[in-house]
Amino acid sequence: MGERVTLSADQMPLVAFARMVADRASVSVVVSSRLDDRPVSLEVQDVTVGSVLALVARRLGVELTYSGGVYFIGELRPEDRGVYVRRVRRLDREGLTGAVETLLSQNGRVQAYDDGLVVVGDRVEVLHRVAELLDRVESAAADSWVVQVHMISTRDGDMSALGLETTPALDVAATYADASSSSPDGGSTELLASLRALLRAERSMEAVELVTAPMFVLVDGGTATLADGDELRVPQFSISEFGTQTVTGFEVVQTGLSVDVSLRDLGSGRARVELRTSMSSVVGFIEDTLPTINTQRYQTNAVVRSGGVYLVGALRRNERLEGVDGPLRSLRRTEREDRTVMIWLRAYRIDGAARLASAD
Repeated sequence: MGERVTLSADQMPLVAFARMVADRASVSVVVSSRLDDRPVSLEVQDVTVGSVLALVARRLGVELTYSGGVYFIGELRPEDRGVYVRRVRRLDREGLTGAVETLLSQNGRVQAYDDGLVVVGDRVEVLHRVAELLDRVESAAADSWVVQVHMISTRDGDMSALGLETTPALDVAATYADASSSSPDGGSTELLASLRALLRAERSMEAVELVTAPMFVLVDGGTATLADGDELRVPQFSISEFGTQTVTGFEVVQTGLSVDVSLRDLGSGRARVELRTSMSSVVGFIEDTLPTINTQRYQTNAVVRSGGVYLVGALRRNERLEGVDGPLRSLRRTEREDRTVMIWLRAYRIDGAARLASAD
C-alpha cells in the first residue's frame, strides 16, 4: 500500500519529517499539533510510505489512520479507521474471514463475500499487515492432484489363476503392501504391472469384476465424492394417542457404492489421502415397507507419492447368488460366493515430475 521510499532522518521534528515524506512520495500527511516538535530518527531503504509512517507513529506512542487519501498521525478515535477493499481468489468466504481476523485489532471488522471480495476496516497499520497477508496467500503455490481409485472384486476360488496362491484378504493385502512400501520406482512398477494384469483379466474372466474406477482431480485440501446406486425413500411414521399410524415424511437412504477422497499435499511430491468407501445393498424388507440394508464401509489414511501405485485395502464379501436350474428350470438354487475386493489407488501431482501412465 503506497509508494516505496528510502529515507534518512536524525532528530528531525515530526512536522518537518512529514513534509519530507509528502514531497518524496507525493502523498498527504497531517500531524497532530501536539506532536509537531517530537523528534524522529530513522534509516529506511525501499519501504512503503504506509509502513514508514506506521513505524513512526508506533515510536511516538500514537496511531496512524488513512482516510480520503490523507495519512493522519495522532490519537485515533474509534471512528477513525481506514478501509481496505480487495478481491481474493484463493480462499472461500469462511477461510478468508478467518485469515483476516487473526490480524484485526479490537476495533477492527471484516466482511467477506462469496465472490472473494473482502472489506476490512481497522487501523492503517493493521491494514498494511492484512494486505501483506493476502499477498502471500495469493502467491502461495496451489497444486492439484489426480487420484485414481480401482476397486476390483476377485472370486476366491479362481485366485490362483491370477498368480495369487493365498486367498485371505489379509494375505493379499500384505503381498502388495510390501511392494508399495519398497523403493518408489521399483515398487510402483511392480504394482502397476499387477494392476494392469487384473484389469486385463477383468475383460476376459468371470472371476474378476471391476466394481468401480473413478478418477478425481483435487486441489490441496479438497474433497471429491462419487455415489452410484439407488436412493430409497423410507417412510417415517407417527402414532397418535388413538393408535392411528400416519406417514409424516420420508428419509432418503443411499444404497449401492459411494467413494469419498480427501487430499492434503505434504510437499516433496507426497500427499496424505483419506479414502472412504461404502458398499450397500437391500437384502430384505420388514413388513414390506422398511428395508434391511447390508453395508460394508472402509476408511483409511495413507501417505502416497506422485506416480505411485498402492493397494490401500482389501476386504472379504460374501455374495448370495440365486437362480433356477433343472427340467423346465423348475428348481430354485441359492449359492454363496466368497470374493475379495481389492482397493487400489494411484496418485499424480499435476505439474510435478511424474507422468501420467495408463493401467490398461
